[in-house]
Parts: sequence; C-alpha cells; structure tokens
Amino acid sequence: MTDVKNLTDLIANQGDKPLIISSEAENIKAKQVKQELKKDWVFFIVRDVIVFAAVVIFVLTVGMYSLLIVFRGAAPENEKEFAIAVISMIMTGLIIFVTARSTVSYK
Repeated sequence: MTDVKNLTDLIANQGDKPLIISSEAENIKAKQVKQELKKDWVFFIVRDVIVFAAVVIFVLTVGMYSLLIVFRGAAPENEKEFAIAVISMIMTGLIIFVTARSTVSYK
C-alpha cells in the first residue's frame, strides 16, 4: 500500500496540466459508448431483422395454407371456417400494424 498516492496532492502538484486524469476518464467513457453502440446494433439486428422476418414468414405461411384450404373444393366445412377465421385475423392484424406504424412519431 506504499504505492498509493493521495489524489488531491497529485492534482494539486500537476501545475498547468491538472486534467491528465480526466483525459483518461474521457478515453474510458468513449470506449464505453462504443461498446454500447455495438450492443445496440446487435440487439437491433436480432430483434428487428431476424425476429421480424421469422414472424412475417410464419404469418405468410399460415395465410397461404388458409387460402389453400378455402380454395380447395374437397375441404370439410369446419376447415373452411377455420381458414376464413385465420385469414380475417391476419388481415385485422395487418390493418392494426399499418395504422399503428403510421401514427407513431419518430424523434
């Protein structure tokens, strides 16, 4: 513990350059900002690109299957009712999504 110096003495004895410690703090803060930016980009790519694309592909797959059931003539009546319900839910969800995205203000 003999290597420990009093911080106030160190700053007071610097003379014209008492900001050496703050420049090191700025370097550390700049590194932290870069790390946060990288982390934000990773979260953006995972959440907004991969998950959104997977959900869109799933919804389109279910919608196409439902349309296939509706247009196929040999499907039982309960399957047609289910397919029509799925298609109407998809359309309702798309309308809500579009209206919600158009009313959001980005700053």
